[in-house]
Amino acid sequence: MNFNVNLIKGSYIIVFVTYMLDYLELPIPTNIIKRCALLLLLFTLLYTYRNEIRNKLIPKPKTIYFFIFFNILGIVTSMLTSLTLPSLLTLIGLDIYFIVYFISSYHLSISKNSIIQYNNIVIFSILVMCIFSFTFNLSLTVSQFSTQYYGRTRIYGIFQEPNLLAAVCFVALVANLINFRLTNNKYKKIMYVAISILFLSFLILSDSRGALFNFILFVVMHSLMSIYFKLSNKNKKKFTIISLLTVIAFVAIVAFYIKNQIFSSFNNFNVFTSGRIGNWIYIFDAIYKNPVYFIFGKGLSSGDQGALFHIGRTSDNGYLIWLFQAGIVSLILVFVMIVNMFRNIMKKPFFSIIALPLLISFLVYASIENFLLSFGHIVPFYCWTICFIAFHAKRNYLL
Repeated sequence: MNFNVNLIKGSYIIVFVTYMLDYLELPIPTNIIKRCALLLLLFTLLYTYRNEIRNKLIPKPKTIYFFIFFNILGIVTSMLTSLTLPSLLTLIGLDIYFIVYFISSYHLSISKNSIIQYNNIVIFSILVMCIFSFTFNLSLTVSQFSTQYYGRTRIYGIFQEPNLLAAVCFVALVANLINFRLTNNKYKKIMYVAISILFLSFLILSDSRGALFNFILFVVMHSLMSIYFKLSNKNKKKFTIISLLTVIAFVAIVAFYIKNQIFSSFNNFNVFTSGRIGNWIYIFDAIYKNPVYFIFGKGLSSGDQGALFHIGRTSDNGYLIWLFQAGIVSLILVFVMIVNMFRNIMKKPFFSIIALPLLISFLVYASIENFLLSFGHIVPFYCWTICFIAFHAKRNYLL
């Protein structure tokens, strides 16, 4: 069994390294390598848990229903588009990811050490590749301190763009915080704090407002949920009311400031979002004008830009991209899955303070990046894995 466990660890390392390689400016076919790494992980999991798959690993009825309807809608979408074959192949790819999430959730929920080891793989894979990206072409990295990236000074080494560096730092910071909470070894806690400071520095250098905001959101939600579950039932109600009022007041103050300082005109709003709003309006208008596209989508695509490539615009919004590709019916189905997952995780105290804040921050992050079901990105791959662990873990799971 130790050999099989090490085999799984090795497969995870390869997967995360290939994710990182795909984000760097390197003259190698990273997409093909990444797909091969995913298939290696899938076959490793299937081989290791072949007996459990036959006897124990039976999905919950709601999971089965989602999988069936998801594929039916995907097939309908593929049949209605002129890109039938690429769309069907993308659907198969999404199914493979869901299978990996499901089996991984069984493997990683066995003990807290399993989650710690998984996060260590994530943390140190990202750490090595980040250091490599900054030092591989040191003159380029240094020159970025005195140049502008679309009007802002952003440092990102040999990453293809600053937001990709920020995305991997977001994942590493979350993994660090989770491991900091799980481990009882004070020296390891110090190590996780030190590494977190390094990743936070990388994140600040990238000047990604979205990644930084959503990491702060994760930390705040994690802290609030931790306090909530330590209170008595009577105090929980008071704490919930005070927290809600505080959040509402904070949002109102921020909204008022933003309205007057930044969003006083559409152009200011569009500039603040790096052109996202203009693209969102253009793309939504293109979908809404065609009822068939609006209901069933224009066809699935595994490319980073998705089927949006065919109308000449890209978009940093996972929800809008899925609406464009799969249609409103499939998007509603995904929302139903998320709500069901949210309710399920809420019943598990331990995972409520880890997976729930991550799910919330990830869903917010997906509104400004292509991160909802674009599993080819490291953020959704990591976040959905953790959420699936929480979803399939036993209710009385204690670490």
